Amino acid sequence: MRYKYKLSNIDEKLCKKLQEITPDNFDFPLKDDVLLSLHFEDNTSEDDANFILKREIDRINYLTGHNITSTLVEFEGNEPNRTGISEIVCFANPVRDIDDSVSVQIWDDSKLETQLRLWSMAHESGVSLASRINFLFQIIEIEHPDTRNQDVYPNYTCNAEAPGAPNPMTESKFLRHIMSHGKTGTVFGGVADYCDFLGIDREMHNPTNVEFMNKIKERIPILLEQSKQIIEDKITKE
Repeated sequence: MRYKYKLSNIDEKLCKKLQEITPDNFDFPLKDDVLLSLHFEDNTSEDDANFILKREIDRINYLTGHNITSTLVEFEGNEPNRTGISEIVCFANPVRDIDDSVSVQIWDDSKLETQLRLWSMAHESGVSLASRINFLFQIIEIEHPDTRNQDVYPNYTCNAEAPGAPNPMTESKFLRHIMSHGKTGTVFGGVADYCDFLGIDREMHNPTNVEFMNKIKERIPILLEQSKQIIEDKITKE
């Protein structure tokens, strides 16, 4: 079984690198506008082929930030496996080169597929701030689901004696918590202290408050770094 895809937003240099870091059944011939052939020895369905391609594109999106679109244009094999033309899209974050240490991914951690997809979703064009924060924290939560575990998410108190920022993992949890609930006056404990640290009212998600939204945006890099590190530790390297 062979599926052929037309890729956009991809150049020859990147194709050559992708040939090195994708499985052996991925072929980037760079001719006739069909830049990727996906080969299978058995009658792999289109849905299964798309899944395999999508998780690799999610990984490429994470590694490079390229906005790669993949459209199935041709297939060779038994007709029952054909389920329809499909399009796969990954949106961009800042474009960068793939590190030379990256190799073919060993997909031995089922959580990574979901985490890479969430990373791509968080970087889609037009995604709301609240959604972006939730997608990024889900990457963390998949890895560390017990959000009451103080070894991972240390307790936080902000006062004159301890005026600093929370532990980055705790702050990531607070950001998700604040942006997952509607405006309310029932903010207490570490979340209330975190609001004091940010210099905002003690309230949950309030998209009409410009100062509130700007302060939350300023803290996004903390959440990005924590979620990115979890994925980075799972990327197969030489």
